[in-house]
Amino acid sequence: MTASGELRAAVTRLSRRLRAENPFPSLAQAAVLGHLFDDGPKTTSWLAAAERVRAQSMAQVIRDLEVAGFVARRPDNVDRRQVIVEITRSGCEALMEDRRRRDEWFTQAISESFTPKERALLLGAIPLLARLSAP
Repeated sequence: MTASGELRAAVTRLSRRLRAENPFPSLAQAAVLGHLFDDGPKTTSWLAAAERVRAQSMAQVIRDLEVAGFVARRPDNVDRRQVIVEITRSGCEALMEDRRRRDEWFTQAISESFTPKERALLLGAIPLLARLSAP
């Protein structure tokens, strides 16, 4: 296997492991909450484009989050035809708990599995991985 193939396989396994720590029924739900928390209220079409899914698929994710009490919808103040989706207090709390759990898993896994030198290498790779994962 090539180095690129090995990196792809390792990143795929790590992604699967992180998904196992996800308390939401779908990764799309966690992603939407993350966008709304980090970027503020958005339209369904903005969220669909950000996640590279159809607007109809995103509408279902938003409905599920709304039923759970994690998001609320309201008309746009400028264009009343537009609907704005925003995260609720419950959604913020659920997202923060999700992030805390995953960070805790990561911290424990790194501290138990790697030497100080290896941990420094991982930290140094963060900007490279961020560039690689950018759209």
